[in-house]
Amino acid sequence: MHVRNKLVENFLTVQNGKHICQTTGSAGPTSQLVAISHMPANSSLVCTCSNLANSRAQTRTLLNGGVKNSARSFALLSHYDTILRDLNSGDETDVIYLDLSKAFDKVDHGLLLKKLKHYGVGGKLLEWIREFIVKRRQIVTVNGVHSDPADGLSGVPQGTVLGPLLFLLYINDLEKVVSISVVASFADDTRLLAPIREEGDTVLLQEDMNSVVTWSVENNMVLHEGKFEFLCYRTGSFKWFEEMPFTDQYLKYTTPAGITLCPQLSVRDLGVILSSDYHWRAQINQIAAGATSILGFRSIS
Repeated sequence: MHVRNKLVENFLTVQNGKHICQTTGSAGPTSQLVAISHMPANSSLVCTCSNLANSRAQTRTLLNGGVKNSARSFALLSHYDTILRDLNSGDETDVIYLDLSKAFDKVDHGLLLKKLKHYGVGGKLLEWIREFIVKRRQIVTVNGVHSDPADGLSGVPQGTVLGPLLFLLYINDLEKVVSISVVASFADDTRLLAPIREEGDTVLLQEDMNSVVTWSVENNMVLHEGKFEFLCYRTGSFKWFEEMPFTDQYLKYTTPAGITLCPQLSVRDLGVILSSDYHWRAQINQIAAGATSILGFRSIS
């Protein structure tokens, strides 16, 4: 009863363990799961799971994990470095930003455990993770009134160290369905990036986006195609081409649902405004405006 009462007192909506009321003096499933939830990022369990996965899979997405604050900066710098490399090579770059709806909550437990086994996670470690994610019970509290407990049928626990790692392992095979694109993920933020050297490259990126949508259906994930964003980085030599009347078809993409993605001037990427002209004016202006507001200054016109 201690775990349940502690959760209710703190108004937590997720209750760990298979049984909401479990009284045991030993380290049973409930106490094990609570320990995993608060495990440090460098713990042996997390490191073992990550190392096993990296040894069995092409895990570029795992490098952009979301466990440490520095990981966000690394993910963004790595992304922009790729864009600048393309620019220095004289290539344009197209980036399609995907929108995964409630991604952490949509993780299929059966598929996740199957993928973990494929990556080499097995034995007691796999059973431990199974206890961590399967048949978790949750309640909802409104004005001090608690709902009846209900089993969580999908998803990985948020607010834990292991949760983001399990999610990235779940979507790690996304790279296998694309041909030309670089798939980069930070937590549930995912983007497709491709260098555009010739007309056929836009066709391949279009096919990659379609393949990703198909993958999401097969893996029980939900993509909000209406929230996809498209940013294209063009070189100076491409400017004349944009003004031609027949090039419009090459400067946009269409989702499987028929939604047209037209190039935007800027997109917010991991909290930073990236502009298609390679400049940082929009980001600098936003920071300056925020600082001015905090300090109470007024602009003089």
